Amino acid sequence: MAHRAVARPLQTGWRYAPLTPQFGADASFAGLANVRGELQVTVSHHAVSGNGSLITTYRTALWKEKSDSFSAPVATKDAPKGYHGPIQLVFPATFPMQFNVQSVKIVQGTKSASRPVVAWPKAIPLYGSAQNPQSAAPGSLDNQIIGQSGAWLWVALKGPQFPPLYPKQGPLIFGFRHWNRLVALNVHTGAYRWFTLPQTYSLYQSSWGVAVPAFASLGSQVAISVGSWIGIFPADPGAVSSASTASPILVAAPKASLARRGSEALMDLKMLDWQEINSLAAYWNSIMGKRVPGMPFYCNGQAPVSWNTDPVVFNHDALPAALTWAMEYPFVRGSVQDQERTRLESSMMALLTSRLNGYAWSPVENTYAGERKAFAGHAPLSLPGYVVKQNVYWPIRASVLNLGAPPLPARFSSYSEFAQSVGALLGTRSTIPVLLPQDVAKGQAAGGLNPPRGAYFNVQDQVNGGQVLDGYSVTVSFGPKLPANSPKINAGNAEMLYSLVGVPAGSALPQGMRWPAHASFPGSRASRVQLGAGVVGTVWTGVYQGTKVEGVAWRQDGLTWIIPPSSWRSVHPLADASAQVARLAHLHFLSGATGFGIFGYGPDAPSQVVLHTYDATYALYATGWRAAQFASLLNGVSGIQ
Repeated sequence: MAHRAVARPLQTGWRYAPLTPQFGADASFAGLANVRGELQVTVSHHAVSGNGSLITTYRTALWKEKSDSFSAPVATKDAPKGYHGPIQLVFPATFPMQFNVQSVKIVQGTKSASRPVVAWPKAIPLYGSAQNPQSAAPGSLDNQIIGQSGAWLWVALKGPQFPPLYPKQGPLIFGFRHWNRLVALNVHTGAYRWFTLPQTYSLYQSSWGVAVPAFASLGSQVAISVGSWIGIFPADPGAVSSASTASPILVAAPKASLARRGSEALMDLKMLDWQEINSLAAYWNSIMGKRVPGMPFYCNGQAPVSWNTDPVVFNHDALPAALTWAMEYPFVRGSVQDQERTRLESSMMALLTSRLNGYAWSPVENTYAGERKAFAGHAPLSLPGYVVKQNVYWPIRASVLNLGAPPLPARFSSYSEFAQSVGALLGTRSTIPVLLPQDVAKGQAAGGLNPPRGAYFNVQDQVNGGQVLDGYSVTVSFGPKLPANSPKINAGNAEMLYSLVGVPAGSALPQGMRWPAHASFPGSRASRVQLGAGVVGTVWTGVYQGTKVEGVAWRQDGLTWIIPPSSWRSVHPLADASAQVARLAHLHFLSGATGFGIFGYGPDAPSQVVLHTYDATYALYATGWRAAQFASLLNGVSGIQ
């Protein structure tokens, strides 16, 4: 198929095209097309919905080569199709052990009627990573045909051959390779040209399956994209004198952006390092049966909540994406950043492959008594930030326990900023899943929770201490600009947004959260009453201590709802219950959770919702009948796990 040539030949080489200004964060090239002689790009964006499913959206725009910018993006439902020509790369189905190179056959036609085309150049090694569980031949995921111009077949290849720290890379076998080479192979003569693919810099584009190379024919030239890069090459590269070329960088990534992302890579390494250190210290203390203030305590058979104890690391031989990205970030070899990275990753791998971590990630296979015996009751590792006293790890200062999470900002100007930063902090230390009100499905905080003009979020949080020995608590209120947990914070009812606690399943809630969950009272009589469409409740009436009293209870969305008994003449429990039934009809709560909600007297009164899950119990308190609304928005925080 002939493709219209561009108006004028473009300079050969690579250009970095920033996508954030027009496409937003977390975007990557996904496809290219020749549209009436202009290069059209398709940009993909991935997001995780509230139920955990991956949502991919696409937008198209025309590339303006002179200004290195794009026309206004247009949404499209069509995913790029990629290469669907007659030539195929056929790889063996077996996984290459010891990171050995792959063999390949280049054929044309269907499986039942295919014929060899040309041999792959021996000078160009091919690798195979596959997946666990394996879904395709290992080589087909690391080496892909992306297009063809005349007799020239364009193939993108992943590398390097070996993972970082090889041969001491620990369990890292999958997910470390990235697109780093481009080969043009003449299917008639076997001649080839070998170009370099520039590395992507962002964590998002470095994630598996995001930055997929794309191809478009531009007449006498071809365009190739990967991540945020666009490359221009001759459609007939046979005129290139050398079989291998470095592919010039015509427009480099901004230095400020590279410096910022390099700092982020080192910060991620440091946070993951401290998560690992803190989790192993807490696990050892749990083995010894010793509770240290502020540190999680794990019951026998319970694994620490940290990336280094995730079974995926050992069962699927893959490290967290943030860790792999930081280990491969293109720092200048021998630079201060490169040396700091080497120090951190070597320390992390040593702890990851330690005997103690082996027990921590598979605790159900051992007992604390057996593990104490295996180490003769002596703390087995020297852990930074800790001292050993009577064979138990003690942090040298309380702030060590927070080093596995991003630093909190000096103030919180939006609810989403609070949920992300404080959520990550809680998530790295809590022994139970951390939930906070947030609308994950819409990618924003719970509606209407941002502070009024001139006010800021004031936050008080606690993990494994204070009123919650095991678990976490957080109180959010509006007020002047104050750092988290400032003694000047006044979280009175007038300023409070909500207060939330989470404790392990079966543990008692703090005294202030133990509300009487019943609408009946001594001597009361029950009668059925219609409260709303499809909802029938029970009204309890009677005389208590010489005064007429009335309370209401009903079931809705799997939970019990209560308006406690009241004798106040200004209170109308039945009318309030009917109003709440109408409000609750639009809310939904944690799937599979049991529990109850209580509404005080009148729309300005306090309210509370208690939810029981398999792992934990959560109690949320708010004023103005808002507890149900906030509890319906409870979602897990991710942190950096």
